[in-house]
Amino acid sequence: MVSTSAGHLEKMKLKAYKEPDVNSKAVTVKGNDTFTFKVNPESFRRTYGIAYKDEANVPQGTTSQPKQFSHTKPESFSVDILLDESGIFPDPGQTSQTELIGPVPTVRPDVSSQVADLLAFCYEYQGDSHRPNYILICWGATAGFFFGVVKSLEIDYKLFLPDGRPIRAVARLHLESAESLAAMIRRMSPNSPDMTHEKSFKAGNSLSNMATAVYQDDSYYIDVARANNLLGFRQVKPGTTLKFPPLK
Repeated sequence: MVSTSAGHLEKMKLKAYKEPDVNSKAVTVKGNDTFTFKVNPESFRRTYGIAYKDEANVPQGTTSQPKQFSHTKPESFSVDILLDESGIFPDPGQTSQTELIGPVPTVRPDVSSQVADLLAFCYEYQGDSHRPNYILICWGATAGFFFGVVKSLEIDYKLFLPDGRPIRAVARLHLESAESLAAMIRRMSPNSPDMTHEKSFKAGNSLSNMATAVYQDDSYYIDVARANNLLGFRQVKPGTTLKFPPLK
Protein backbone atom coordinates (compact mmCIF):
# COMPACT_ATOMS: atom_id res chain seq x y z
CA MET A 1 0.00 0.00 0.00
CA VAL A 2 1.47 3.35 -1.06
CA SER A 3 0.91 6.63 0.79
CA THR A 4 2.45 10.06 0.45
CA SER A 5 4.32 11.73 3.29
CA ALA A 6 1.05 13.46 4.23
CA GLY A 7 -0.64 10.09 4.64
CA HIS A 8 -2.88 10.36 1.56
CA LEU A 9 -3.47 6.98 -0.05
CA GLU A 10 -2.18 6.85 -3.63
CA LYS A 11 -4.04 4.66 -6.09
CA MET A 12 -2.38 2.73 -8.89
CA LYS A 13 -3.18 4.21 -12.30
CA LEU A 14 -2.86 3.47 -15.99
CA LYS A 15 -1.89 6.06 -18.60
CA ALA A 16 -2.24 5.59 -22.35
CA TYR A 17 0.24 6.51 -25.10
CA LYS A 18 0.13 6.44 -28.89
CA GLU A 19 3.91 6.14 -29.32
CA PRO A 20 6.38 3.54 -27.92
CA ASP A 21 8.08 6.29 -25.93
CA VAL A 22 7.33 7.01 -22.28
CA ASN A 23 8.62 10.56 -22.84
CA SER A 24 5.94 11.28 -25.43
CA LYS A 25 2.64 12.91 -24.50
CA ALA A 26 0.00 10.75 -22.82
CA VAL A 27 -3.44 10.76 -24.42
CA THR A 28 -6.93 11.09 -23.01
CA VAL A 29 -9.32 8.16 -23.35
CA LYS A 30 -13.05 8.88 -23.23
CA GLY A 31 -12.18 12.23 -21.66
CA ASN A 32 -9.98 10.73 -18.91
CA ASP A 33 -6.22 11.17 -18.48
CA THR A 34 -5.89 8.02 -16.36
CA PHE A 35 -7.68 4.83 -15.43
CA THR A 36 -7.51 4.76 -11.62
CA PHE A 37 -7.81 1.51 -9.67
CA LYS A 38 -10.71 1.46 -7.24
CA VAL A 39 -8.58 -0.61 -4.83
CA ASN A 40 -4.81 -0.99 -4.90
CA PRO A 41 -3.58 -4.49 -5.78
CA GLU A 42 -2.35 -6.82 -3.08
CA SER A 43 0.54 -7.81 -5.35
CA PHE A 44 1.88 -7.63 -8.88
CA ARG A 45 4.37 -9.76 -10.82
CA ARG A 46 7.38 -8.85 -12.96
CA THR A 47 8.89 -11.64 -15.07
CA TYR A 48 12.31 -11.72 -16.77
CA GLY A 49 13.46 -14.31 -19.29
CA ILE A 50 16.50 -15.30 -21.35
CA ALA A 51 16.38 -17.12 -24.69
CA TYR A 52 19.09 -19.54 -25.84
CA LYS A 53 19.92 -20.76 -29.32
CA ASP A 54 18.39 -23.93 -30.71
CA GLU A 55 20.25 -27.05 -29.62
CA ALA A 56 19.02 -29.30 -32.43
CA ASN A 57 22.59 -29.86 -33.60
CA VAL A 58 23.88 -31.24 -30.30
CA PRO A 59 26.12 -34.27 -31.06
CA GLN A 60 24.48 -37.65 -30.60
CA GLY A 61 25.10 -39.18 -27.20
CA THR A 62 25.86 -35.86 -25.56
CA THR A 63 23.81 -35.38 -22.41
CA SER A 64 24.69 -31.79 -21.61
CA GLN A 65 25.91 -28.75 -23.51
CA PRO A 66 26.55 -25.21 -22.35
CA LYS A 67 23.62 -22.95 -23.17
CA GLN A 68 24.48 -20.51 -25.96
CA PHE A 69 22.94 -17.12 -25.27
CA SER A 70 20.59 -15.69 -27.92
CA HIS A 71 18.82 -12.67 -26.41
CA THR A 72 16.97 -11.38 -23.38
CA LYS A 73 13.20 -11.61 -23.60
CA PRO A 74 11.00 -8.57 -22.98
CA GLU A 75 10.09 -8.11 -19.33
CA SER A 76 6.45 -8.85 -18.49
CA PHE A 77 4.17 -7.36 -15.84
CA SER A 78 0.95 -8.81 -14.42
CA VAL A 79 -1.56 -7.26 -12.04
CA ASP A 80 -5.16 -7.90 -10.98
CA ILE A 81 -7.56 -4.95 -11.14
CA LEU A 82 -10.69 -5.04 -8.98
CA LEU A 83 -13.79 -3.61 -10.65
CA ASP A 84 -16.60 -3.12 -8.16
CA GLU A 85 -20.03 -1.51 -7.89
CA SER A 86 -21.19 -3.31 -4.74
CA GLY A 87 -20.98 -0.06 -2.78
CA ILE A 88 -18.40 -1.18 -0.21
CA PHE A 89 -15.52 0.68 -1.90
CA PRO A 90 -15.47 4.44 -2.53
CA ASP A 91 -14.78 5.75 -6.01
CA PRO A 92 -11.07 6.48 -6.68
CA GLY A 93 -11.64 10.24 -6.63
CA GLN A 94 -13.32 10.23 -3.22
CA THR A 95 -11.12 11.13 -0.26
CA SER A 96 -13.43 11.18 2.74
CA GLN A 97 -16.38 9.33 4.20
CA THR A 98 -18.61 12.39 3.89
CA GLU A 99 -18.31 12.25 0.13
CA LEU A 100 -20.07 8.88 0.16
CA ILE A 101 -23.31 10.46 1.39
CA GLY A 102 -25.67 11.32 -1.45
CA PRO A 103 -28.91 10.38 -3.17
CA VAL A 104 -29.44 6.70 -3.85
CA PRO A 105 -29.54 6.05 -7.61
CA THR A 106 -32.84 4.78 -8.98
CA VAL A 107 -31.04 2.10 -11.01
CA ARG A 108 -28.12 0.36 -9.37
CA PRO A 109 -24.98 0.56 -11.52
CA ASP A 110 -22.99 -2.49 -12.58
CA VAL A 111 -19.36 -2.87 -13.62
CA SER A 112 -20.06 -2.62 -17.35
CA SER A 113 -18.93 1.02 -17.54
CA GLN A 114 -15.71 0.23 -15.65
CA VAL A 115 -15.01 -2.68 -17.98
CA ALA A 116 -15.66 -0.44 -21.01
CA ASP A 117 -13.30 2.22 -19.69
CA LEU A 118 -10.54 -0.32 -19.06
CA LEU A 119 -10.95 -1.86 -22.52
CA ALA A 120 -10.81 1.60 -24.09
CA PHE A 121 -7.48 2.27 -22.36
CA CYS A 122 -5.84 -1.09 -22.90
CA TYR A 123 -7.46 -3.13 -25.64
CA GLU A 124 -9.45 -1.22 -28.24
CA TYR A 125 -7.96 -0.54 -31.67
CA GLN A 126 -7.10 3.14 -32.16
CA GLY A 127 -7.77 4.33 -35.69
CA ASP A 128 -5.25 7.18 -35.66
CA SER A 129 -2.32 5.05 -34.48
CA HIS A 130 -3.57 1.79 -36.09
CA ARG A 131 -3.03 -0.24 -32.92
CA PRO A 132 -4.13 -0.40 -29.24
CA ASN A 133 -2.51 2.05 -26.83
CA TYR A 134 0.80 1.62 -25.07
CA ILE A 135 0.30 1.54 -21.30
CA LEU A 136 2.24 3.14 -18.44
CA ILE A 137 1.73 1.85 -14.88
CA CYS A 138 1.93 4.60 -12.23
CA TRP A 139 1.78 4.29 -8.45
CA GLY A 140 2.50 6.89 -5.79
CA ALA A 141 5.72 8.85 -6.02
CA THR A 142 6.91 6.62 -8.87
CA ALA A 143 5.67 8.42 -12.00
CA GLY A 144 5.85 5.21 -13.98
CA PHE A 145 7.62 1.98 -13.21
CA PHE A 146 6.49 -0.10 -16.18
CA PHE A 147 5.78 0.82 -19.80
CA GLY A 148 4.51 -1.75 -22.24
CA VAL A 149 1.87 -3.26 -24.48
CA VAL A 150 -1.06 -5.44 -23.50
CA LYS A 151 -0.53 -9.15 -24.15
CA SER A 152 -3.82 -10.25 -22.64
CA LEU A 153 -6.69 -9.02 -20.50
CA GLU A 154 -8.88 -11.58 -18.72
CA ILE A 155 -12.03 -10.50 -16.85
CA ASP A 156 -13.57 -12.79 -14.23
CA TYR A 157 -17.06 -11.74 -13.13
CA LYS A 158 -17.61 -12.50 -9.45
CA LEU A 159 -20.83 -10.98 -8.05
CA PHE A 160 -24.21 -10.42 -9.69
CA LEU A 161 -27.50 -8.61 -9.14
CA PRO A 162 -30.76 -10.59 -9.23
CA ASP A 163 -31.23 -9.50 -12.85
CA GLY A 164 -27.84 -10.99 -13.80
CA ARG A 165 -25.86 -7.78 -14.12
CA PRO A 166 -22.32 -8.10 -12.64
CA ILE A 167 -21.35 -5.75 -9.82
CA ARG A 168 -17.88 -7.14 -9.20
CA ALA A 169 -15.13 -8.40 -11.52
CA VAL A 170 -11.39 -8.99 -11.47
CA ALA A 171 -9.44 -7.97 -14.58
CA ARG A 172 -6.12 -9.78 -14.98
CA LEU A 173 -3.88 -7.49 -17.00
CA HIS A 174 -0.71 -8.85 -18.61
CA LEU A 175 1.76 -6.40 -20.17
CA GLU A 176 4.99 -6.87 -22.08
CA SER A 177 7.74 -4.27 -22.02
CA ALA A 178 7.90 -1.91 -24.98
CA GLU A 179 10.60 0.56 -25.91
CA SER A 180 11.50 2.55 -28.97
CA LEU A 181 14.16 1.25 -31.36
CA ALA A 182 16.42 4.17 -30.46
CA ALA A 183 16.15 3.37 -26.74
CA MET A 184 16.87 -0.32 -27.37
CA ILE A 185 19.95 0.51 -29.46
CA ARG A 186 21.25 2.81 -26.74
CA ARG A 187 20.72 0.09 -24.12
CA MET A 188 22.12 -2.85 -26.08
CA SER A 189 24.84 -1.37 -28.30
CA PRO A 190 28.46 -1.63 -27.12
CA ASN A 191 28.87 1.87 -28.55
CA SER A 192 26.06 3.24 -26.39
CA PRO A 193 26.64 6.69 -24.83
CA ASP A 194 25.30 5.16 -21.61
CA MET A 195 28.56 3.19 -21.24
CA THR A 196 32.12 4.29 -20.55
CA HIS A 197 34.41 4.11 -23.60
CA GLU A 198 38.15 4.37 -24.06
CA LYS A 199 39.49 5.63 -27.37
CA SER A 200 42.99 6.42 -28.58
CA PHE A 201 43.53 9.97 -29.83
CA LYS A 202 44.98 9.89 -33.34
CA ALA A 203 46.60 12.54 -35.52
CA GLY A 204 43.88 14.60 -37.16
CA ASN A 205 41.36 13.90 -34.42
CA SER A 206 39.69 16.50 -32.25
CA LEU A 207 37.78 16.19 -29.00
CA SER A 208 34.79 17.64 -30.77
CA ASN A 209 34.54 15.03 -33.52
CA MET A 210 35.34 12.19 -31.09
CA ALA A 211 32.54 13.39 -28.77
CA THR A 212 30.19 13.47 -31.75
CA ALA A 213 31.06 9.87 -32.63
CA VAL A 214 30.25 8.66 -29.11
CA TYR A 215 27.42 10.95 -28.01
CA GLN A 216 26.02 12.21 -31.34
CA ASP A 217 26.57 15.69 -29.87
CA ASP A 218 29.84 17.64 -30.09
CA SER A 219 28.98 19.81 -27.07
CA TYR A 220 30.14 17.04 -24.72
CA TYR A 221 33.82 17.62 -25.58
CA ILE A 222 34.12 19.83 -22.47
CA ASP A 223 32.93 16.96 -20.27
CA VAL A 224 35.44 14.65 -21.97
CA ALA A 225 38.27 17.10 -21.29
CA ARG A 226 37.21 17.40 -17.66
CA ALA A 227 36.94 13.60 -17.23
CA ASN A 228 40.51 13.21 -18.55
CA ASN A 229 41.97 16.16 -16.59
CA LEU A 230 43.06 17.87 -19.79
CA LEU A 231 44.36 21.43 -19.48
CA GLY A 232 43.50 22.23 -23.11
CA PHE A 233 41.47 20.91 -26.00
CA ARG A 234 43.80 21.56 -28.91
CA GLN A 235 47.10 19.99 -27.91
CA VAL A 236 46.26 16.38 -27.11
CA LYS A 237 49.16 14.13 -28.07
CA PRO A 238 48.47 11.32 -30.59
CA GLY A 239 48.31 7.96 -28.81
CA THR A 240 46.71 9.43 -25.68
CA THR A 241 43.97 7.15 -24.31
CA LEU A 242 40.84 9.15 -23.53
CA LYS A 243 37.88 8.07 -21.42
CA PHE A 244 34.39 8.98 -22.59
CA PRO A 245 32.12 8.72 -19.51
CA PRO A 246 28.47 7.68 -19.71
CA LEU A 247 25.80 10.34 -20.05
CA LYS A 248 23.95 11.23 -16.85
